[in-house]
Amino acid sequence: MIRGLVPPDRLLEWYIEDGWEPLCKFLGKETPDMTFPHADAAAGGWKAREEQCNKRWVGRAFVNLFLILVGILSLGLFAWWW
Repeated sequence: MIRGLVPPDRLLEWYIEDGWEPLCKFLGKETPDMTFPHADAAAGGWKAREEQCNKRWVGRAFVNLFLILVGILSLGLFAWWW
């Protein structure tokens, strides 16, 4: 759909594997001397971020489970006491 709406000279079909050259050429900029950065190669990278999010999710899941169990036990004790 986009290919039909945008003129070919204003559309760049680019893949990360292509690196700097096609992107810089399309933007009319010079190609940097450095290699193209990849998320996995960065310090920490996406893998570390994903692990951090997973730990946070699991931690919150345990807190929620604990609160639910406390609520159920409280209701049970209240019902037994009543």
